Amino acid sequence: MNAVPLAGGQTRAVIIAATAGNSIYALLASSGKQIWQRNFGPSDGTGAVPGGFGINGSPVIDRTGGRVFAVSQDGQLRTLSLADGSDLSSPLPVITSNQTTNRVLGGLNLIGGNLYIATASDGNDTAPWRGRIFQVDVSGATPSVVATFVVVPSVPAPNGGGGIWGTGGSPSIQQLDVSMRQRGPIRRRVTLRMPAA
Repeated sequence: MNAVPLAGGQTRAVIIAATAGNSIYALLASSGKQIWQRNFGPSDGTGAVPGGFGINGSPVIDRTGGRVFAVSQDGQLRTLSLADGSDLSSPLPVITSNQTTNRVLGGLNLIGGNLYIATASDGNDTAPWRGRIFQVDVSGATPSVVATFVVVPSVPAPNGGGGIWGTGGSPSIQQLDVSMRQRGPIRRRVTLRMPAA
């Protein structure tokens, strides 16, 4: 990302990288020199990734707000300063049950003031797990989960399956207007519309 304002008033091209070691790094694109680093605790050693999962879903950058969003291994959404990696809000629990068998494996998506987070199994399909897409309102200073879409709602919890793995990228919704509506206590519907040309 070019022209990122950093601590001390400098502007540089920056790379944001997340690791299976449960860390996020900001690196100078020109040299690879570390600008800042955050670790969210040791990997737990579970799942298909040797040593544990850490952060497998690619973080997303909110350039306008100067924020980086990522989900750490414990299922919490982290909102960090793009300039120095400090916390801009308290961690938000997104995966609130079965954190060792429900994981974020695809990249996060930011559309307007909403962040979309897709979950899947731990890579070994270890029960119980349930694929979901969380819609998080990040338009203010404190993110909040505003909707949840269950990928396979016809299979009862907790073993719903149907995860979105998307390793190495994110679900392709960057150019879509996405709205999630709840109809009744169980059924959920996602409407995807292409923007008008």
